[in-house]
Amino acid sequence: MAKERVISELFYPDGIKCIVCDAELPSETRYCVCDSCKLPFNVDYCKICGRGKKSHAAYCDDCKHGKWEFSVARSSFEFAGEVKNLIYRFKYGNERYLSDYLGEFMADTYFESELSVDAITYVPLHKKRLRLRGYNQSELLARRIGELISLPTFGLLDKVSATKNLAKLNKKMRQDVISGSFGLNSGELARFLTTMRGINDDFRFEDAKILLIDDIFTTGATSNECAKMLKGVGIGEVFVLCCASVPMLPELIK
Repeated sequence: MAKERVISELFYPDGIKCIVCDAELPSETRYCVCDSCKLPFNVDYCKICGRGKKSHAAYCDDCKHGKWEFSVARSSFEFAGEVKNLIYRFKYGNERYLSDYLGEFMADTYFESELSVDAITYVPLHKKRLRLRGYNQSELLARRIGELISLPTFGLLDKVSATKNLAKLNKKMRQDVISGSFGLNSGELARFLTTMRGINDDFRFEDAKILLIDDIFTTGATSNECAKMLKGVGIGEVFVLCCASVPMLPELIK
């Protein structure tokens, strides 16, 4: 019996749990999610902002009639159901380990979107919020994705002014609150340039393609302001990758 238990533990180790329902998995499973809890990827989305839509149009109204500072944004999921619960646990419940698994989904989305970038950065937290939470969820995701796709990660941005909770604000209100709240981290920018020139002596900021990581894409105000800051210093192109995006409301889609 002892031998049988050893063999069972070798091929079917205990202690591996589904990150959604906490059911024990018979072996290490992709994304650490059981068959009953498979999370559906965001597949019907606006080709620019990446938010889920319910029409056959390629672009949502915002993207048809407006212009973003980033080139495209992509999200692995829609912000609903079990995905919403997972992100809340990760963001507010101190379940930092979830970055390992959510980062796997996001890395797959990066490859499937056929993006090509030089380096990764992330949406920063203000120092007061960082001190209260103890970690920046977007930074944890960025560093995990960097490991998975073999790209360096830099903290190119700082949150220079604290902003109130944006959850109940519309797009215009979010833009007003977010405007001017981000700055550039000169030390990390210098490290980024040194790293890139170690690969290519002729590298310039205007040649750079940066992947900006955040947990949730709601209206795009935060991603847009961060991209604006990066492009303002000369970065050539910014792409956005989020774990989830809030889908477009049906009445806004034509």
